[in-house]
Amino acid sequence: MKKKHFIATFILTAVFALLCAPFGASVTALAADYTPATVEMDKTYIERSIVSETPVDLTADVRNASRQRIWDAEVSYTVTTGESAVEIKDGDKLYVKAAGEYTIRAEVVGNTSVYEEFSGVAYDVTFSNVEINNVFENVTVYAQPVKLVGDINIVGMIAPTDCHYELVFRVVSGPAEIYCKNYLKITGTGEVTIEAASRYDADVKATKTFTVTDPDANKIASEDMELMQGTLTSGCSAALGGFSFGIVALALCAWGVSRSKKD
Repeated sequence: MKKKHFIATFILTAVFALLCAPFGASVTALAADYTPATVEMDKTYIERSIVSETPVDLTADVRNASRQRIWDAEVSYTVTTGESAVEIKDGDKLYVKAAGEYTIRAEVVGNTSVYEEFSGVAYDVTFSNVEINNVFENVTVYAQPVKLVGDINIVGMIAPTDCHYELVFRVVSGPAEIYCKNYLKITGTGEVTIEAASRYDADVKATKTFTVTDPDANKIASEDMELMQGTLTSGCSAALGGFSFGIVALALCAWGVSRSKKD
């Protein structure tokens, strides 16, 4: 028996090694090039910046000549023009102080020849009229997750992009939580108050309050006795069936153990 087990293990190990060897070699070859070729900044929030006390996180990808990302490469950021409009703090936090044009340079640490420069425009806008569009009627503990949506008015910029309308949601009070930025998770019954504020101006906000109920809270007390009896009988039958199945399974296991001992 031990001899058969050894042979089977040996064969499986050999087959696994043969199948994985080509993939292992290719992965090693692909990961070997750590020479930076390009730096690519994420321009989602800096293409048309807004004057705000909330900073923008600067991020960039460093890639080699084969367009593979070099994960451990460090990038430094500097403002080359427009220092009166923007400022970088803590290495990668962009603070927009005033309206105007500016240029940011992102370069690989230790290799200044690999860089990208981006020229943007900062706008001083006004936010107003935040609205939470969700209609919270007959909300129960089962009505989740709830995707939160809202609107905000922007004055001072022509054709704002989606990121400028971004709202920050939070639970002011009640049995609920916010996750994944704009999803609401109900954690119990009671009154819930949520808030939506501008990403760029926390003072521009709106709230909405609703009540969460549990439709099954009094279900047992209002059940008909005959229906309850039927449920209990059905449950007991299922339990007995499961018990019988367990006995059969134990018997089969015992038979298998005795057979292996004989072999």
